[in-house]
Amino acid sequence: MKVFIETYGCTFNQADSEIMAGILNANSIEVVDTQEEADAIIVNTCYVKLPTESKVINRIKKLQNEFPDKDIIVAGCMVEVDPKKLDAIGPNCSWIGPHQLNKTAD
Repeated sequence: MKVFIETYGCTFNQADSEIMAGILNANSIEVVDTQEEADAIIVNTCYVKLPTESKVINRIKKLQNEFPDKDIIVAGCMVEVDPKKLDAIGPNCSWIGPHQLNKTAD
């Protein structure tokens, strides 16, 4: 399996993306440089500001349209702060909260 990680937000999110990449690599899952070569896409989100929230929601919807055959996984604090908004995005998204990084390879 191959995974692409796209990160938005603070330095904590940058660090969390690196942690997720390490967990994936340790489980023989390759982290790739482009969405096109990935089987799954992780969008690591931030929820500090409304413009970032809107940008991320629009980005997730765009990824679902562009890559309907790929799994989209939403990670980061947005998952815990407002899961109802993520439910409205679409049925083919999975979620990983910031305190569940150990489940990244699942």
